[in-house]
Amino acid sequence: PTTVSPTTASPTTVSPTKVPTNPPTVPPTNPPTDAVSREEVITSVVTSASLAGDEAFADPDSAESRALNWVTNNDPLNLDLSEESSNNQRRNLQETLSNNQRRLLQRYALMTIWFNTPSTKWTSERN
Repeated sequence: PTTVSPTTASPTTVSPTKVPTNPPTVPPTNPPTDAVSREEVITSVVTSASLAGDEAFADPDSAESRALNWVTNNDPLNLDLSEESSNNQRRNLQETLSNNQRRLLQRYALMTIWFNTPSTKWTSERN
């Protein structure tokens, strides 16, 4: 008969494996764009079409400045102004504006009248 004797193995130490780490990276930055903010578009459309001089827009209490502020920040219609004119070579302002830019100018003009009119003379703010 064959006898098997137990073998003693030398004790081994198991060390934990290290989790690989990624090298530090610089956070990504947004590439430079020519994107224009909505406020800049509104200001450009309004001031280029307005008959008021720059001084009217420089005064924050003028009807023009208040109307510009209203169409920029408070107009509930919040028109989409991303439409671009199909032809920049057109002859007059009316032809180069998108429909929403025309609507913006209408709303600006009405708010300029509103801010130029004493509010005590209005019978209702909704009419």
